[in-house]
Amino acid sequence: MKINSSILFLLFFILFSSKIKSQIVTHSFNFKGYSTIINDFTSDENGSHLLVGEIHSTKIEEENRDSTINRIFNIIGTTYNDDKYGILILTDKNFKILKIRNSFIGKKIIYDSKTREFTIGAQFFDYIKVGAKSFSAWQPIIVKTKIDLYTKSFFVSKPYSCILTDFFIEKDEVIIFTRSDNTFLDDVFSEKAEVIKVSLRKFHTDSLKPWIHLLDEKFSIQTPYDDIGRLDLSNVQKVNNSYYFTSSNLNQSTLQTKNHLYRFDGDSLHEYPEFEDYISYQTAFARWTNINEFFLSESQEFNFLTHVGASDKAMYFSKSNAYLDSKKAIEIPLLDYADFNKMIPLQNGNYLILSVNESENWSYNLYNSKIEFLKKIDTKISSDYYPTKFSELANNLISCSFYIDNLKNKDCLVQLIDVN
Repeated sequence: MKINSSILFLLFFILFSSKIKSQIVTHSFNFKGYSTIINDFTSDENGSHLLVGEIHSTKIEEENRDSTINRIFNIIGTTYNDDKYGILILTDKNFKILKIRNSFIGKKIIYDSKTREFTIGAQFFDYIKVGAKSFSAWQPIIVKTKIDLYTKSFFVSKPYSCILTDFFIEKDEVIIFTRSDNTFLDDVFSEKAEVIKVSLRKFHTDSLKPWIHLLDEKFSIQTPYDDIGRLDLSNVQKVNNSYYFTSSNLNQSTLQTKNHLYRFDGDSLHEYPEFEDYISYQTAFARWTNINEFFLSESQEFNFLTHVGASDKAMYFSKSNAYLDSKKAIEIPLLDYADFNKMIPLQNGNYLILSVNESENWSYNLYNSKIEFLKKIDTKISSDYYPTKFSELANNLISCSFYIDNLKNKDCLVQLIDVN
């Protein structure tokens, strides 16, 4: 039987279109009169997703805001403030919203299939009194919930602002990584990284707020340097029961960064003193070197993605052994500034780098294990958006969250990509 050539073309077009359509799927989380940011999400054994992040109103009049969100967050009538609220969004496997609840601002979420329980590392803005001083400051909080979204919260109390950036669970202990700003050098702002170890079984009630569960600290340690400026703490890597991370402080007066690499082995903090020279060498000893991403493989290979601050010329990928002896280094040309570029290693040994392309959209750039370029996938998302969580869900299935919050546009997206 002969098949008409036009039918063959139509069949090919349908198959090709479906392949392109299935390669990238984007889900939007927009609420009228509100701006939303998704910081992280995870799934249970049934495929339901729980997303954590923050939301704030952008419209003064109540009728110009989503009535459901107004009710959930009790934002009634005319409002002039810009308070940020934590949000929990439960969806089905297709990201259809099932339930929304107010919470604390979640930064990371972990699911335990044995207990069918979600654990959220979050932060809240508290009013603190230390001696004669009273001030507002960020504090870490651990939130437990199940699919019903009824929460139980455990608070960490510090006499200074302490922002949770990452956490891990070890049996009944929680290891929390934070940015802490309890140091001042001649009235110049300075932040340190801090590691806090707590047990959710050991807490006491606050004498002034008896409804609050305050966690008893088992261990706490800060990085040793009084580096000036806001601290950027990398994603924390757990390998062979040790935790690895980088810290970077940018001195706004001198436009110079101080970069450090640390290993936390459970009860002590160890620095790699060669790291600052190593990372500076990758960018020709630039004074302002930013670390976009850092990863450590199971074979003890360090991977770094860096760029020179305020430059749109290039970013640099480097790979070293455990002693920071360089094994591979490449320069990647840029089409825009690299401040929000990201990188993840894939389970198959490849690498995926998120950067801006010639169309001024974000693109996923795939490299093999030898850091040889394979292909580029256009997200169709403008570089005006900011990426947040970038991770691999399963073999070659990638997720990335984006948001935009400016005078003209409010939008929040979760994109799923098959990079095969």
